Amino acid sequence: MRLRGRTPCFGLMCVGMLFVSAPYASMVPEIKVESKDRLYQAVIRFPEGTMRAGFFLKNRTASQDLGGYFDLLSSPPGAIVYKSEEEAVQFDDSREESEQPVVIIQDRGDRLKFTVTTVFDDLGEVELKVTYDGESLLNLHALAGDKDTSELIETLDDLISTDPRPVEQAPDR
Repeated sequence: MRLRGRTPCFGLMCVGMLFVSAPYASMVPEIKVESKDRLYQAVIRFPEGTMRAGFFLKNRTASQDLGGYFDLLSSPPGAIVYKSEEEAVQFDDSREESEQPVVIIQDRGDRLKFTVTTVFDDLGEVELKVTYDGESLLNLHALAGDKDTSELIETLDDLISTDPRPVEQAPDR
C-alpha cells in the first residue's frame, strides 16, 4: 500500500491524517469524526472482509486514556456494543451498570460500521487508533470549545451525579 503525506486530495481519498491512493482506499477503514466542545463522535466503517476490529481512544493533551476496545465483530464482542441508540439510552433494572466510558453502537444495516461517542474531561487533541486484522490507522482530531455545549455538559453532569434521595411517602389516612 502506498501512502502519501501532506499532498493535495486531488485524485485521492483522504483518510484520517493520511492520503491513500484510490486503488487502496477500500482496504482501510473510513473514519468520520465530529465534535462540539468535549463531546466527541466517530463513525468507523471497517473494510469488507475485516475479521478483527477495534480501537484505542485518548485525549493526548489532557492525558485522558479511555482505553482499547477489541473484537467488536466477535459474538459476544469484547466490549459493550449496542444495536441502536434507543438500546444505548434504555434504563432498566435488568441491565448492569457499565463503567465503559464510551458508547459503541453497531449499525443495524452494516455490521462493519460503528458509531463511537464519549465526553472527554477537557478540550485537546484526541487520538483515535483504529485496529483491524493486524493493521492500524491513526486519526487525530482537535476538540474546540463551544460555550453552549459546555454549559449543557456541565448541567447534565450535575444532574447525573446528584445523589437520588428516597421520596417520603405520605401517611395513609
